[in-house]
Amino acid sequence: GNFHFHEQSILFHDLPEILYEDSNYLIVNKPAGVDVLENPAVGRVHNSLPGLLHQKGFTDLKPAHRLDCPVSGIVCCGKTSKDTKRLSRRMELGQTNKTYIARVLVPEKGLPSLPLIIEHPLSFDKTKSLAFVDTNHGKASKTTIVECCENVVNDGTAV
Repeated sequence: GNFHFHEQSILFHDLPEILYEDSNYLIVNKPAGVDVLENPAVGRVHNSLPGLLHQKGFTDLKPAHRLDCPVSGIVCCGKTSKDTKRLSRRMELGQTNKTYIARVLVPEKGLPSLPLIIEHPLSFDKTKSLAFVDTNHGKASKTTIVECCENVVNDGTAV
């Protein structure tokens, strides 16, 4: 049968910025708060990355990787299923790199010496959009912090 749902709102006003395009690929800057894939279960179809790019005239794009909803950043999309599979395969083979930039709370004793390697199993609480250490059921995770871009600012954070 037919059903009706209300699209969940998002907290930005601009469409995703196109950073690169050729005949096979589209690279975009995904705003924070936007799902990479359509997610009808939570009312995010038109306000998902494919839905927003459809508003710009791109109809069959498939993201080659995920980027969590609360995170902004670059997403690589294939214009065909074959293009998307090619991009995804390169990522699986480690032929690409992901770099994350984060603002973190600095302990009172200051920044640790770098590089800092953090290896803990993580789980994700979708209701809070929060990753947390989960030694029983978490997925293996390794984070390497290689540099601090800014000194500690007035609010006790650094990038």
